[in-house]
Amino acid sequence: MTPDVVDGRTVIIVSVIVTIYLIAGAFLFQALESGHDAELRAKFMLAVNRFKDKYEIDRRFNLHTFIGRIR
Repeated sequence: MTPDVVDGRTVIIVSVIVTIYLIAGAFLFQALESGHDAELRAKFMLAVNRFKDKYEIDRRFNLHTFIGRIR
């Protein structure tokens, strides 16, 4: 066996390791993204819960005006 030839097992082992790293990276990226989304949802719900009643939310966001334009 000459040094220029790569063993088939080496190619398979390297490809498996690279695949594992890619899959782990994808899972890590997904976990970070979903954590960020959960944080944004929590902040939005906290902001909504600050309002005392539905009419205050409607008044702040002008929902009646917006719904009236749709109809």
